[in-house]
Amino acid sequence: MFRKVTSVLLSVAFTAAASPPGGTVTASGSFRLNGTEVPAAAAVSVPIGGGDEVSTTDAPAVLRFADDAVLILAPRSSLKTEAKQDRLLVHLNSGSLEYKLASGSKVTILNRDKAVAGKLDGAISAKGSKTLPIVLASTGGAAVAAATAALVKRSQTCPDGTPKTKDCGNQD
Repeated sequence: MFRKVTSVLLSVAFTAAASPPGGTVTASGSFRLNGTEVPAAAAVSVPIGGGDEVSTTDAPAVLRFADDAVLILAPRSSLKTEAKQDRLLVHLNSGSLEYKLASGSKVTILNRDKAVAGKLDGAISAKGSKTLPIVLASTGGAAVAAATAALVKRSQTCPDGTPKTKDCGNQD
């Protein structure tokens, strides 16, 4: 009997040690978990694990993991988790997040598909996110400022006026 109980306990302990850390999401506003809206009233310690997708709306979300890793997902941002052996990969798909990992954390942060360098804390923005530069202009003596967002477009021609190719004809 003692051997059976011991082997069951060892089996459970081994499984727990080999699995990626689970976590929870808490937000002051609503967020989406796997495409389903979680209202603000229910957005307290919602469990997450590998394979879950979290998207924020107008409020940030705090993700806490069993190994003391903490992520703050900015408003209008999204991430997807992936269980990989004993690790949990967190792919930032859009927007930005701040992170603080504990030493030896089983959580790996990826900006799209590239792992973030070995820092234990920092902030990242998704690569390829469209950023809108803000142009401030004032009108007359009233000093009224108006903000205008404009997309920066790359030229479709080379400096010599020919249609743009990959390298504008350079053979370097």
